[in-house]
Amino acid sequence: SPSDLSLSIVSNSNEELVYGSISGQTLTAITANEDFNGVAEVIVMADDGAKSSQTSVVFFVINVNDAPEANISSLEGMTLKSGEQVSIGILPLISDVDDPDEEIWVDVDTSIPGSAQFDHINGVLNMMWEEPGEHNVKLTLIDSHGDWSSSQFIVNILDAKPLSWGTDFDQGDLDVTL
Repeated sequence: SPSDLSLSIVSNSNEELVYGSISGQTLTAITANEDFNGVAEVIVMADDGAKSSQTSVVFFVINVNDAPEANISSLEGMTLKSGEQVSIGILPLISDVDDPDEEIWVDVDTSIPGSAQFDHINGVLNMMWEEPGEHNVKLTLIDSHGDWSSSQFIVNILDAKPLSWGTDFDQGDLDVTL
């Protein structure tokens, strides 16, 4: 009778890709990681106590491209002196889960053209401003499939740094102890 029918998973050819389970008469397959892709064959057996049979279910998990990402936390709030160039290797800060990091195209944009430029050969972000103030830098990362993401950070440019004396209540730049 149909109530005596039980289903079970006999094998899964790619357990690193798909987790399979059966509840009642329902086969459920869940990808192990949203960034994995490939093929998995799950063999299911039906058994009613008198007879059993097996069938194969093939799951094709297709890749969905993710945009490259940048971890710019180390660049936030950077302070530079006006007229001085700084060069920062940013390749360790960018990644793409779907493709090699070397294939990421980096575009840099600021309100003052040329004040920040990315050297694609060396993976270095070169920045220099003459005008003091806060300057916004926008990094746009583009992968080989055309997917992209943008990140922004502010660079503070000083022409002179005001120094303050430390007191009992405020920590300053200068402190004298006798």
